[in-house]
Amino acid sequence: MRAALRPGPTILAVIATAVVVAMLLTPATYVPQPHFPHEDKLEHAGVFCVLALLWRWARLGPLPMLIGACVLASTTEILQAVLPIGRDGEVLDAVADLAGACIGALIARLVSRPSA
Repeated sequence: MRAALRPGPTILAVIATAVVVAMLLTPATYVPQPHFPHEDKLEHAGVFCVLALLWRWARLGPLPMLIGACVLASTTEILQAVLPIGRDGEVLDAVADLAGACIGALIARLVSRPSA
């Protein structure tokens, strides 16, 4: 039997997800310029790693969490491309998002394993 989602961590994960969506859809004029090449990819990966950890803490299974991350990553990149916010949707940003989610899922798995 699967464990139910934990209410407190679930609320925190939902709020964090909403904040990430707001950040990803912020008009370009409010987005700081990167300090070094591909800094945005590291930021994308880091943010999605944290989201993955929060959703796993809420007891969302790894597969639903990764599917959700894929949907969120692709949807926000498409919206960046089509909304008049001065941003470009980039496939590599979505790849960085998914890499971060996978790293978060792996960390959650390692942390939740009982020690031998």
